[in-house]
This record gives sequence, C-alpha cells and structure tokens, in this order.
Amino acid sequence: MKFVCEFIGGPMAGKMPLEEAEKLTDKRSTDWSADRARGGLVPRAELDNRPEFKEYAGPMWDGERPGGVVILRYESWPVYEMLST
Repeated sequence: MKFVCEFIGGPMAGKMPLEEAEKLTDKRSTDWSADRARGGLVPRAELDNRPEFKEYAGPMWDGERPGGVVILRYESWPVYEMLST
C-alpha cells in the first residue's frame, strides 16, 4: 500500500506522499496496538504513529483508492469545525 496525505484547507492544502509529510513534523499519533490487542475500541491500525500537525485535525482514514493508494485525511481546524456541525 502507498500512503498519501490529503490536506483539506489551511496552509498545506493539497496532497503529498506520506514520506514528504513525515519530514514536516516530529509529532506522531498514538500507537494503539496494545489496546487494540486487548479488544479496545480504538482507531484503525493504519492511523497509528502517523504524522500530526497543529494546524490540522487528523490523521483520519479516508479510504483506499484504486492501485492500493490509502488516503490519510487532515482537515484544517476551521474545515473540521464546519464539517462537524
């Protein structure tokens, strides 16, 4: 699988390969593997240890596209708030 980060709104709007996005931050999402192994209700494994950005909510699962491309979605906070209401 190839991971692509899609940024909705904000200064990074657009798509970029996960490898490029990882270079822009040193912050990572939580690794839920231990809780998942115990049967906990946690985010899907593909979201563990992914880059996080203070300007964006995410990472969020946005599905798999043809050719094995997985989209990790990041929404700017104003977009997140607009879509959440």
